[in-house]
Amino acid sequence: MKTAANEPPVGSGHADIPFISRLYGAFWGYFIGDALAMPTHGYSMPKRIRKDYGRIVGYRDPINPHPESTLFRTHYEPTGANSDIMHGRESEWHTPGTHFHQHLKAGDNTLNVLLGRSLLKLTLDKNGFDPDQYADLYTDFLLDPNSHNDTYINLSHRTFFQNFGRGKDVWECGAESNRIGGIALAMPLALYHAHDLKSGYKDVHKALSLTHKGQSLASAADLMVELLLQLLHGYTAEQALYDNIRTWHAHPALNFPYRRWRGHLSDEEVAEHHCKNGAAIDDALPLILFLILKYEGDFESALLANANLGGDNCPRGAILGMLAGAAGGCESIPSTWAQELSDFESLDALVDQLADKVTQET
Repeated sequence: MKTAANEPPVGSGHADIPFISRLYGAFWGYFIGDALAMPTHGYSMPKRIRKDYGRIVGYRDPINPHPESTLFRTHYEPTGANSDIMHGRESEWHTPGTHFHQHLKAGDNTLNVLLGRSLLKLTLDKNGFDPDQYADLYTDFLLDPNSHNDTYINLSHRTFFQNFGRGKDVWECGAESNRIGGIALAMPLALYHAHDLKSGYKDVHKALSLTHKGQSLASAADLMVELLLQLLHGYTAEQALYDNIRTWHAHPALNFPYRRWRGHLSDEEVAEHHCKNGAAIDDALPLILFLILKYEGDFESALLANANLGGDNCPRGAILGMLAGAAGGCESIPSTWAQELSDFESLDALVDQLADKVTQET
């Protein structure tokens, strides 16, 4: 069944979970999934995670040195006054073993999720998404040395600001991308449009086009937005993916044998031999879908599985957290995981602001 483009799906799944609980769950899941994964971001194999951390069961400080850090191979040269986004990080990047998030603490969020939070706050404050206001927010955020304490700044941001420093129009500075981080940044707009699928598509596409251009990423974002709204409105992940979305959406990520995998393979086997755990959407999307189908209703297990798989698990965890929170509702989330987020009080006020806006449209 394909829903009308401007209407939310009406589900028949966990009817005992109110919509508002799902909305709160999706919001908190976004930040929790990223924060849980932060210490093990960039580990290629779970066995290396176990060597340094044991098994991740909650928030942890990152451990230096990171045995698989690639920052020392990464370089950034400012191209003008409007391109200094390093703010003194050059020496850290040039040091082998520097953790991607070495200055963050347990419960902190990474750069892309901080940008996603700022995007949602701006949209709520302005009562709608304004692309040019978002472009101003984005450039101001990255050029402000006090806006974040993260170490890693991914390629899409670096490419954008090299072009921005050369004086290119702000909407021409982004480059083609197939990285899951772009979707993680833009996904909070789908929560804002929880009752309007067409507007969710449109605004997520526009936000992506600033920094992460390309049809392949836009198509992947459509799949995540559609799945999120179906979960928010009561469908199970199984119903949404197999009975609804798959009947009209042709994304390649829908073609994997998830039912067989979850019955016969471990998470590690799927991540290492079938989906991979990298940043490309061809790797990340199938792993997200596998984990939400396997662990739907078990928020804690889904997000811990993601954290312990490593790879590009921060943006993957933010998206998975949204989906798992929408599927299980706020009650499925360990209360301490929300309360131990570093900026809990501000986030608590933001989710109430989101809920007030969204419920006005029902």
